[in-house]
Formats: sequence, C-alpha cells, structure tokens
Amino acid sequence: MILSVFAETTSIPVSGKKGGNATLPCKFEASNISRVDLQRLSKDIPVCETEESSGRIFKTGACDVFIKDLRLSDAGKYTLRVNYYNDLAEKKRQIYHLHIDAEISVKTGEELKLAVLLTNADKVETNSSGEWREVWNRTDGVLDHHLTDTDGNLTIKEFTANDTGTYRALDSEGEMLITVTVTVQGSDLLRVRMGESVSLSCSMTNRYEIAWYHLRSEQLELLISADKDETGRKLLINYNTNSIRLKLTADTWVTRATLVISGVTESDSGLYFCGTKSDAPEMFFDKHIRLEIEVENIEIPSFSAHLLSVLSESTGFSLQNNRLIRTFTMSNPLLLLTFCFIYHSGTSTIPVREKKGGNAVLTFNYKNALTELKYQLHISDDISVKIGEQLKLDVLLSNADKVEHQRNSSTEWKEVWKRGYGVQNGQLNDRDGNLIINKNFTANDAGAYRVLDSEGDILITVTVVESPRPPTWNKFKSDAKQLQHWIGPAGLPVFFGVFFWWFCLF
Repeated sequence: MILSVFAETTSIPVSGKKGGNATLPCKFEASNISRVDLQRLSKDIPVCETEESSGRIFKTGACDVFIKDLRLSDAGKYTLRVNYYNDLAEKKRQIYHLHIDAEISVKTGEELKLAVLLTNADKVETNSSGEWREVWNRTDGVLDHHLTDTDGNLTIKEFTANDTGTYRALDSEGEMLITVTVTVQGSDLLRVRMGESVSLSCSMTNRYEIAWYHLRSEQLELLISADKDETGRKLLINYNTNSIRLKLTADTWVTRATLVISGVTESDSGLYFCGTKSDAPEMFFDKHIRLEIEVENIEIPSFSAHLLSVLSESTGFSLQNNRLIRTFTMSNPLLLLTFCFIYHSGTSTIPVREKKGGNAVLTFNYKNALTELKYQLHISDDISVKIGEQLKLDVLLSNADKVEHQRNSSTEWKEVWKRGYGVQNGQLNDRDGNLIINKNFTANDAGAYRVLDSEGDILITVTVVESPRPPTWNKFKSDAKQLQHWIGPAGLPVFFGVFFWWFCLF
C-alpha cells in the first residue's frame, strides 16, 4: 500500500529583479529524492534537471529550483512538491511568494507602458503623490483618468515628471507581486510646475542609510534622512525638516527610496543629492538632480495693469514691480484675486507660506491673459508657554474644517477639533474662536498644531514650545552651596566681592 503525505509549511518570500535570477530554496531532506514538481496558478510548470537544458526553470542541488531571466509575469505564488522513494512514498510541500522589481526610465512627453495587470493581480497602487493610492482594481478597472488599460498594460500617453514614483501590483491577499520604479530619462534635470508634486528616486540596493540634501544659493541643507529597520523592509525616518511637504517612501524590499515633495515653490529649485551608506563609513552620492520650477507666465495689457493698481489700493496691497505685497495676520490665510480680463486661459493656484507678522509676496509675471489667479496662503507662528499656564490658539477661522496636533515625541497627527463636532480632546476648550488650555499646559501639549480647510489644504501651523522655568531661590542656594564646596568656605565672600566689583566696573 502506498501513501502520500503532504507537509504544509508557511510561505517563503523570494524577490528578484526583472531580467535577473531567483532561487526557490528547498529546505527538505536531500537524500532519496525521486522527483521535484512545481506548480503556479494550479498549473504544472516543467522543471529541467540541469542548467544545460533549454528551459528557464531548472533544478539545482538536491531540490532547489532556479528561475533565470525573470519576467514580470513570473511574479506570484509557487508550490514546490518533493517526492521521496521509501517504503512509504512521501511528498513534502513548500509554498513561495515571488516578488519582482523593475525600473523604467521614460522621457517627458513619451508613452509609458506598465505591464503589471497580471491574471493574479487584484489592484495597482502608486505613491507618485507621496501617499499610496489605488489607480486600478480588477472590479472597477482604471481609477485615474491619466491612465488607460490597454492589452494588459497600464498606459500613460504623455508622461510627465508628476508620473514618476513607484507602482506596485498586489494580489487578492494583499501580497506584493510587482514593484516598478519609474524615473525621468536624463533625470539630472526635472521641470515641475509651481504647486505640483515631484518624486526623486534613489537606489538603496545593499544600502542601509539614506539622506537627501538640497543645494541652493551655495547653501547645502539636509532635508530628510532614514535607516532601514532590522528586517530591512522598512525605512525609519530619523530627521525631516518638513514632515508636511516631504515624504520618503520605498518599495517592499527597500531597493529604491523616493523623496516626494508636495506643493513645490520657487524655493525648492536647485540641486538635490541622494547619499546612501552601507557597512563602510563613507556616504555614497548618486548623480545629482537639478529641479527647476516653472511658473505659468501671463501677459497683462496696459489697461489690466491699471486694474491691478486700482485693486491694490482697494484691498490694502501695495503694487511693486508686478508684485502684490501685504502684511498678513492669522485671519486672512486664503485669498482669491480675480482680474477681469477680456482673454481667458484657465485658472491656477499658487501656494504661499509666511510667518505671522511678516510679509507675503504674491508674484505674477504675465505673457498671456487669464481670468482668475488663486493663492493659497499658509501662515505659521511660534508660541512659548510656561508649564501650568494658559495656552490660547487663535486658529478657529470661518473656513477652518479641522485642527490636528502632533506631539514632539510623535510623528502622527491627531485630530483635536472638527467643525460640526467641536473639541475632541478633554484638555481643550472652544471659546470665542480660540482653542484654550486653561492653566493646565503640560509638556504633552507642546508640539505642532495645524489648521486645515475642507479640501485638506493647510491654513495655519502653530508650533508650541515649553518656556524655560526661571531659577528659584532654592536653586540659587543649591548652586551657592556647590560653589562653596568648590572654592572653600573662606573663599566664598572673596568670590562674591570680586564679582560685585566687576559688575559695578562695567
């Protein structure tokens, strides 16, 4: 009587590069193996006995399976069955999940084809905007008007810098099948329109640390840095100059890391350097990327310039060299300037960020006429509060939809106020358009508070810090006691006498 016994085991993750090789490791007993069978999608896959055979898949060692010249279509779940010759015929089974990485470089304006719609793909996501968002699923098809589904490919007819980033295909169990990193060909120069997002990619293969630097006006600034965790499958951010606008993402195996800059402004132009480290102490720098910010130019006829002058006088703005200038308070973070021109060429929104009490510049340099020009003004402020005192935040504007708080010790934003629901934190009160902590301010209340409108745009950011405590009489006595111990009892009067003489002299 012959029995078959199947030993079920957990899935083993295996990854490889498109065009490279991958090995499905066999961890079973190597002796008395009669045959090795491989299945994928319930279909038998021929496994050649030696590498000299004509097939791409062959057996190595006792029962390892080697796949060469990897294709995107090879991604997915594999089942390996190992057959033994004994008195009892035994079969052991191992499951593998093969994930394949690919890189594509495309020229701006050309067509981009992503062969990611496999038969076992359930959805496709991209992080081109800094957050993972779904652009295709098997039920609804394409979810992004910029993409089309053509012959099993996701296609972008006219590729732009905003389409750069990582695209990943997942199966119905959420397992990663394919990761495709898309960059601009000749990416040493990127041009992006004002207010849009841009993705800058960098290789992390066999690297454990990454840092992005920005060079502008001969000043080099560290923007963001991160390390891989112990598993090597996650990036841990350890420094970020602007967590609202700067995001660092990576593929599943952290072979590439992408810096996403949201809402670019003119100050984001310049050179960007990606530095990575392995076991060596030196940092390796990839080729730099030059970022240029394009501003849509619109020409103003002479009569329109007169309208701008009238507008500046009636709104409190000053007109200087084609610039509207005004000092802003917390109460006017959103502006809509409408110019009544005869010609029409659409609308645009320009982000502007300034400090409370400072000046904001709304720049325009026109070559074509337009009907509307929108500015989204984001105002920031700093507040210092003593422990136990009252904290008052003048942030509940008429166009505010919610307020979020990020503690100094955390990277997460927590909602503390919502229009229609009010205060959602027991420490806060809503009074006369202010969020107030009454004489109970603690270190946990410090951090950043941000106000967002109904579209998710940031109106106000307030950074709250704890004021240093003034020295007390007990502290003074303690310091004097330590000083006396240091210089001796007899030397203490002499020390204070010399100090008083020096103070009077100067």
